[in-house]
Amino acid sequence: MKTLHVIDVENVLGGPIDNVGLFNESKNIYQSLVEISTNDYVLIASNPELFLPTLTAWAYDQDLDQWNSDITSSDLFSKFSNLAIGSNLEIFVRPGKDGADKILNEKAAELLEDFDHIVIASGDHYFLNLCNKALKLGKSIEIVSTQHGLSDKLKKIPCQKTTYEFNKSENNNKIFKWTSKVGALV
Repeated sequence: MKTLHVIDVENVLGGPIDNVGLFNESKNIYQSLVEISTNDYVLIASNPELFLPTLTAWAYDQDLDQWNSDITSSDLFSKFSNLAIGSNLEIFVRPGKDGADKILNEKAAELLEDFDHIVIASGDHYFLNLCNKALKLGKSIEIVSTQHGLSDKLKKIPCQKTTYEFNKSENNNKIFKWTSKVGALV
């Protein structure tokens, strides 16, 4: 099953927070919640302040000490970067209210027909139209969100929902995860 992952990285990590280190771990955190296979396609967006740690988490190979793509300094410091990393990852940066949400919705809507399953990693109500479009096309949907960040509008979407919370203690980075069945409300 080909899956499109639509990741609002700021929302996945609980909203605008001061812990930039958490964004350095965003790929590991996401993959502890949802599996990404080799046939999948990933779209990620963030605001400019969180772009570099997000990009580092998803496009920098720590073992090889190199970027996974040609990334220029203008890419790193632009407020409107669109980066294709390899054959299955695109990372966007957009400023302003709902900037990341808008670009994710736009890009995901263009790709919906090519995928069987859509994972929307955001609890933001902004993704309601994308969910409805996917359902009309007969796609299966999974919504991944912090439990406190899942909007009432997305709770009503008939799909699998995976919610989680972070253990807030300093020395414990465990994620507590719950999954509801198709059509169930969280």
